[in-house]
Amino acid sequence: MKKLLAIMAGVALIGGMAQADLLVQFTFTQDDPDEFTADFVADNLSASAFNTSDDDIVPQAFGTWGGSGTPYAGSIGGWGEESFAESKHFFFDIEADSGWVFDITDVVFRYGLTQAGPSEGALGISTEAGTTGAMVPGSQADIDAASTQADLEAWMPNPDYSAYTGLDESRVSIHGWDGGTGHFRLNDVEVYGTVVPEPGTMALLVLGMVGIAAARRKMLA
Repeated sequence: MKKLLAIMAGVALIGGMAQADLLVQFTFTQDDPDEFTADFVADNLSASAFNTSDDDIVPQAFGTWGGSGTPYAGSIGGWGEESFAESKHFFFDIEADSGWVFDITDVVFRYGLTQAGPSEGALGISTEAGTTGAMVPGSQADIDAASTQADLEAWMPNPDYSAYTGLDESRVSIHGWDGGTGHFRLNDVEVYGTVVPEPGTMALLVLGMVGIAAARRKMLA
């Protein structure tokens, strides 16, 4: 019994000590500018291509970030909606392999926009791939101060990611609205969090470890 308790405590400790790490990264450097795939995806996860809700992502050949030579993903126009719910947005989906779940603890990116780009921005996270989620609390901000600038840090003042745990799939979306026909550009989009076995898989792991321990006792008897 003591060994069983020790094994279970060890498994729980492994799960509890999981550190936030990079889950998905997009740097938009692919040769094919019409489908921006992820540069990095953590083990036991998969990610869709990066796109916009209007399917009009700017090709890499269009230009470079503020003349710096840095490739980016962007979109032109369509920022005239007046609310998050109706807004145009960039998005990608994340899905966990069978037997695994993930938590999202942070989303970071760099952005730039022109004068007629969106003046309001926010982040959305859903608990279902293929479906745009609600606004992340604390992620909305006035971004028109960045007009004509580029390569700025993510604007989000104090996002709360506490609701995004134990996910087997999700859509991450970056929204812009209350603007016009200008440019909105993104670069170095990264999602951080943890990937762990789902509870049922963890239970099977415990049973397997108990079985190994029992077999070892018989061998030593």
